[in-house]
Amino acid sequence: MNENLPIDDTAARIERGLLRAVTRRLPRVKGAGFLANKLRELHIRKKRGMVEAGVLGFRFVLDLSEAFDSALFFYPQLVDYREVAFLEAMLREGDRFVDLGAHIGFYSLVASRRVGRTGRVLSVEAAPDTFARLLRHTLLNSISNVTLLNVGVSDRTETLPLGLDTSGNRGGNSFLSRGDTSIDVPCRPLLDLLREQAFERVDLMKLDIEGFEYRVLRRFLEDAPRDLYPHAIIIEYQPRWVEAAGGDSLAVLKDCGYRIHRKGSLNYLLVR
Repeated sequence: MNENLPIDDTAARIERGLLRAVTRRLPRVKGAGFLANKLRELHIRKKRGMVEAGVLGFRFVLDLSEAFDSALFFYPQLVDYREVAFLEAMLREGDRFVDLGAHIGFYSLVASRRVGRTGRVLSVEAAPDTFARLLRHTLLNSISNVTLLNVGVSDRTETLPLGLDTSGNRGGNSFLSRGDTSIDVPCRPLLDLLREQAFERVDLMKLDIEGFEYRVLRRFLEDAPRDLYPHAIIIEYQPRWVEAAGGDSLAVLKDCGYRIHRKGSLNYLLVR
């Protein structure tokens, strides 16, 4: 994480506060997301620094030059709200949640609150810099039921180059696209990780690993016992990834008995 970002002046802080007063009050109606994003872009037209802010009852240190961070800062009530509602409906005290591509911990923290002290969250993030922020947010919020792993997930034990997205969307880091900058990351099969962490079941799994979902799921669904199949899944899916990934992750899930419950903006919500 870059702690040496510029410090905003008074005018920038006032502008940010005024915009935030509007965006955080926007209801979940058609067009609200478009307006919120335009107001967000108005503020981040210049390089911005780090700010600590409340997000759905949690504390986050957000990099306003990053798309997802700035969305959480300005309009958290609109960020993946269908997915958040699904997560909260599916999880209860004592459940098990697996977060692949955990990024800075938004889903993991929301899940940790739902599963409670007797539940468990496994949070996996491949990029070391992003993982450091994930760790920081669990510590900042005194989260004790989340296990963090700084590793990639693949269909075999291997080391792969992780392409880093430096355009302001670090959530777009991908093993499918090396880009201009990449780092080597050790990777493990999902089933191995679950067994090592003694996960006897998975009530809900989220996969946001930028097109690598197919490789991970194909191997997992072939090797795992049925009682380890997640009851419900949130998965990012874009048709343009299918060819590069070598297959269709949604098709694999449907073949294993999953059905689409709902579609979000980029994510599919499935149950089995």
